[in-house]
Amino acid sequence: MNKKIIALTAALALLLTGCAGAPKEKTLILSEPVAETAAPDAPAQMSFEVRKINRLSLEKLDPSGIHPSLQEAVAGWIDNDNLIALSVQKAQVGSADSAQTGEVEQPTERLVTQFVRINYQYGFYDTALTLTDVEAECFDVSADGQYVALVAGNALEIYSLHNGSRVQQSVRDVLASRVEFSETGDGLYFTAAGDQKQLERIAVSSGIVDTVRGGKSYRALAAGEKGVLYYTIDQGKQNLGFTDFTQSADDLLTDGRAGSARMLSSGGALAVYGGDLYLISTDGAELISRGITAFDLASDGMHIAFAKLNDDGTTDIRIGYWGGARIINDKLTYKDFGVAVGRMFFSPDMHKLYLQGADDGGVLSAFTFEFK
Repeated sequence: MNKKIIALTAALALLLTGCAGAPKEKTLILSEPVAETAAPDAPAQMSFEVRKINRLSLEKLDPSGIHPSLQEAVAGWIDNDNLIALSVQKAQVGSADSAQTGEVEQPTERLVTQFVRINYQYGFYDTALTLTDVEAECFDVSADGQYVALVAGNALEIYSLHNGSRVQQSVRDVLASRVEFSETGDGLYFTAAGDQKQLERIAVSSGIVDTVRGGKSYRALAAGEKGVLYYTIDQGKQNLGFTDFTQSADDLLTDGRAGSARMLSSGGALAVYGGDLYLISTDGAELISRGITAFDLASDGMHIAFAKLNDDGTTDIRIGYWGGARIINDKLTYKDFGVAVGRMFFSPDMHKLYLQGADDGGVLSAFTFEFK
């Protein structure tokens, strides 16, 4: 599917400024995990005391009320000062032909999809990529901030966020439910549609496609060098499975829905499922802690931030260490946050934390913590 990348006009720039039930556990036998090790440049003895809280507006990401999923619009941090997000709107835009010929032509209303940087402190929007007449149904941004992938009209496309060029395009139909970059950014996982429903991986640089898991419409939730955490959908529920590329296990957790998920460098993955945190591998799913609605692992692989739902319905934000099999030495960062947190992301330098969720009125709210 060929799509034109059209430069944002001055008029468009003015507009922008501004894919329940308790889970069932299948197996509880796990080999002893190896503790995560810190990166050499990890900040030493960070206190994670909150110095400042900034509130960010997400309304400008959906000015026309047509966003496919505003709850998933923010993909994470693209650098230490900016988040990256998907914006969708209808706008008055001229055609590429009129710009080239110089002929005067009345702008027409067209669908505009943009990937924008959001400043963590002031909420300023800065356009990274603009696509016209492209309706992104699901998307992902690589962890290194170099690429963005999207599915529009059952076609998969990968673009460079540096120069706007299209890097790869699928030659077959793709389910418009979920795409997921590997944490190294060199591969993208997607679900093939049609008769051969299966989880596949496309190499970003070469475009070579490999089958990861066949037989069902598997959707990748998190992916890394040592495996893929995936799910299938059954009557609206997400059943989790895991593959380490040599063996696979389906239906490790069932009858619930997944939230935050991260691969571990030691193997396996951490995932929120049904409001609880689990350690998952091909050997099974082990409950780590109940009442965790969202989490993120820091760039050092050791620090973990999480939202803890208390018995009285309040939510606390806590940060501790991931010890390889449990959370240790966690401390209260913010008590009774007032938002039912569903997503959170550490900045690469670990000095900031993005949090997102619904407030008491059910309104989607977004914040950044700045640490001392």
